[in-house]
Parts: sequence; C-alpha cells; structure tokens
Amino acid sequence: LLLGCKNTIDKNALNQAEKINYPVIMGRAEQKDGHIFDRFLFLVRSGIFKNNKATTFFISKSNFESVPKGTTIFLCEKKLFLESQVDNKDSRHCSDDTKLLWNIVQKQKILSTNKIKCNYHTRKTLKANIKHIYNRGPKFVDYYYKPSKIYFWLINLIIIFIILLLYQGIRYQLLAETLGIILIADTLLSIFISRKLNDIPVVFILFRLFSIAFFSGIIKGLVVK
Repeated sequence: LLLGCKNTIDKNALNQAEKINYPVIMGRAEQKDGHIFDRFLFLVRSGIFKNNKATTFFISKSNFESVPKGTTIFLCEKKLFLESQVDNKDSRHCSDDTKLLWNIVQKQKILSTNKIKCNYHTRKTLKANIKHIYNRGPKFVDYYYKPSKIYFWLINLIIIFIILLLYQGIRYQLLAETLGIILIADTLLSIFISRKLNDIPVVFILFRLFSIAFFSGIIKGLVVK
C-alpha cells in the first residue's frame, strides 16, 4: 500500500480492495472543493484528462500518457512491486512514481477505481503551491522529455513559440501587442476550463502563475537533463 504524503486513507479502503480482489489497484483522491486551490486543480485535471470522471477504467501501455495516474492511494502485490522498482540515481529530479507505474503496466494493467478513496489535503498557501508545481517541472522532464513521448514535441513547440513571440515583440517594438495576444489566449483558456462564471477569475489568475512556475521548473529540468 502506497499513500501520498498529502492524503489520509478512507476507513473502508482496505475492505473495498479485498472485495475487488485485483493485483494492482489505484484509488481516487477526494477533494472537498472548498478552497480556491482545490477548485482550480480540479478544473485543470478535468480539462486535461477525459477519464477524470470515469468510475472505473484500466491504465495500460496504450493509454498511459492520456489518463490520470497520480499515486494518491495505490495497492499492489509485493512481488510485482519489487520487480518494477526504478533505478533512482537522482531522487531530487527523478519521476520515480510515474516510472514505477510504467514498469508495472508492462506486466499488468492497473485498475483505477473510485471505490477506493482517500482524502487529499490541498496546500493552503500560494507560496506552497507555486513551490510544489515548480519542483514538478524537473520530474516531468525526467520522464516525458523523450522523442517517443508526446510531450517532448509539445515542450519544444512551446519553447520555440515563446522565443519567436518575444523576438518579434522586441524587434518590431510590438511588446504591448505581444502581451495583448498572450492575455487574450489566457482569457479564452480560462473560459474553456471554467465550469461556472465565478471560476473564470480564479483560473485566469492562478493558471498564469502556475504555468510560469511549471514552465520555469521545466527549464530547470532541461538544464539538469
């Protein structure tokens, strides 16, 4: 049994796991959605992962990169767990949780189900959240920045786009217009992700801050790599 450091296990989790009786199970984390960061993270996950609301699905080699797979609560047979260990040379920047899951799905599909739950305790301050998302950048690069991964090309395109945008803005003295384009894109994205009218200002502000922190972490990860 693996449990994320920001989670507390539901009292019925182990009983539910026994009833399901499957060798590899990933449970779901519940958020109370009462804090601004709870709501924001929920909206982002829902926007990225189409399976975020599914009651039960299997994580396999074919869908591994397109489904949510955070190890909030994870149960696995001991033998399979030991056989799937990661060669963790640099624990600070190693995406060991994602690599562990990838090693496991080579041998056995992972059952993701909301019948096994834990409670996720969100970081309550902006500083703590920014620090966390920044530190996720190098780990994201460690696993996903490879030509065989879809995010490899996305990261490169984003870097090229930002460089070209800033270059054009400075060269042709169109910095205000460049910032206007970014602002419009940010607004449209906020509207797309939001589900209620009062979600829009929350997403508009936090998405920008979190994106800067995450992208800065990615740059650090690329330097390290």
